[in-house]
Amino acid sequence: MSLKTFLVGLLLTLILPSVMAFAGEPQLLADAWEYAPYEPFVPLLLEEASPVLEDEPLLLADAPLLPEEAPIVLADAWVYTPEEVSYFITTGRVNLRPSPGTNGTRVALVPPGSRVEVLDLGCGEWFNVSYNGQAGFMYAAHLRELGESGPVEVGTVEKLHWSEARNIVTSGKIFTVVDVRTGISWEMASFSQGNHADSETITAADTALMLSAFGQWQWAPRPILILVDGRTLAASVNGMPHAGSTRSGNNMNGHVCIHFLGSSTHRYAPTHVRQHQAAVAEAYNTARTW
Repeated sequence: MSLKTFLVGLLLTLILPSVMAFAGEPQLLADAWEYAPYEPFVPLLLEEASPVLEDEPLLLADAPLLPEEAPIVLADAWVYTPEEVSYFITTGRVNLRPSPGTNGTRVALVPPGSRVEVLDLGCGEWFNVSYNGQAGFMYAAHLRELGESGPVEVGTVEKLHWSEARNIVTSGKIFTVVDVRTGISWEMASFSQGNHADSETITAADTALMLSAFGQWQWAPRPILILVDGRTLAASVNGMPHAGSTRSGNNMNGHVCIHFLGSSTHRYAPTHVRQHQAAVAEAYNTARTW
């Protein structure tokens, strides 16, 4: 045996067992992709699926009903009934109409500074009012609530002598008083036309407005304008209720005195007369610049 043959045989004897141990048994290709689940998969047929529980159909009549309320009538949405009577005054010459709108024939032409009773605020654009016993409608923009501050169309102011003015502010006639210095206005009426106009407020609200203009009850007069029958008269009024009165429920204990050009006191008091005449002049001169 040659040396070469001997060495090859020796090498195979040493190496071949290790190679065989590492390789192991031969693995078939098909075995690598074989999958054997623990339990066989059985497809679920559609007809075998559990049926969905069906509810009985809900009829409309079976639906729960909401609590019934009285039907809302369209007209009711616009009706306003004030808890108390509301009084407004006109800020200019205002038409009194038989119905809301400008199509109706005018019932009356109401002068500026006139007191009207508001019966219904309606939709807010036209007020249902009463003026001198006549019911109708006025455009709300031309009215302001009694006691509100705001512009009042006073027209041409007149400084009438008492001999003429006494025939205008007659007994029982309601007129508007505008305090020149503050613009606060209220309603009054005269019940005596002797040396001047003995006057009193109409309501407790009027008295409160007058007091707010004066600050406190006092004899010192203030310049005022009287708005009556479409005319504007310069005048003066003191702020001290005294003596008798003809109205109740107005929270005024007595009456106050309204003076015009040339009027006097019951017992002539020069200082007091001069104060009133100075206030009449102030009212006249101030109103002319408005």
